[in-house]
Amino acid sequence: MNVDFLKDVALAVAQEQHLETVMKMIVEGINEEPDVALVRLWILESEDNSTECHLRPEGPNETRCLHLVASAGHPLNEHEDWSRLNGAFGRVPLGVGKIGLIGQSGESILIPDISVDQRWVVRPEWVKQEAIRSFAGHPLKFRKEILGVLGVFSRAQLTENEFGWLRTFRKELSNVFKQGYRKSVPESRTRS
Repeated sequence: MNVDFLKDVALAVAQEQHLETVMKMIVEGINEEPDVALVRLWILESEDNSTECHLRPEGPNETRCLHLVASAGHPLNEHEDWSRLNGAFGRVPLGVGKIGLIGQSGESILIPDISVDQRWVVRPEWVKQEAIRSFAGHPLKFRKEILGVLGVFSRAQLTENEFGWLRTFRKELSNVFKQGYRKSVPESRTRS
């Protein structure tokens, strides 16, 4: 993963004023890396029961949920659209799967080689079909408050060094995200 490229994305994000544009820039920017297959960004919000959550029965917490707000990828199957936000993982309850666990615990997860560590693989057929090799997931936090989760699926093995750079990148984004999130979301949606 190109470290200078991540710095360029972080700089571009810091100069943008609109949160939706920032979130889209984040996933599209990271997804420019040749080995990155899919990048997704979820934010933690109060659960809206009118929105379908395919994973809700597995979730212990029905009041807060991670909502997919930005997605970009390069599927090997050209008929798939990885930019859509309303699929099976559009809503992830806290504590469910690797994304839900990151959102609940606030701890990052690195899976350098998915073929060796399959405990987090929800859809093994997708991993095989898309030649996914690694996963890196980081919480977006601001002053210990979890705001969301950034997940990166790679076709090349992610190293500890790349994972560390993503963590640094995530910290910078959390600050921008927190400020933008509070400005762009109505007050009633920011309370828990």
